[in-house]
Amino acid sequence: MRPRVRASSIIEVLISMVIIMVVFGIALAIFDKITHSSVNGKNLLAQGLLKKELAAAEFSKTTTDSIYVTDDLTIARTFSAYAVDPALTVVRLSAINDKQDTVYTIKKVLIK
Repeated sequence: MRPRVRASSIIEVLISMVIIMVVFGIALAIFDKITHSSVNGKNLLAQGLLKKELAAAEFSKTTTDSIYVTDDLTIARTFSAYAVDPALTVVRLSAINDKQDTVYTIKKVLIK
């Protein structure tokens, strides 16, 4: 007579599959939330470029609007008079991607 081999029943296999699917579903939801809420590389690049451009605009005497393209981003620099005090100028820097979406914007009030 052959020895009897012990195996899992179909119910045990189904229960373990359900547990694995629930754990996988929770992990997928957490991964999706993390990837959508994190700062991507394009935002970091835009933030760095705009901060450098803002520092240059603070020390520059020119207040002309300009648009230029760098590193797959279009940088738009606009100057406008501050509403309350005409001796102040508002500089607004925006980084725009190739889909024409604004990636990052910096606005600062400068003394003329």
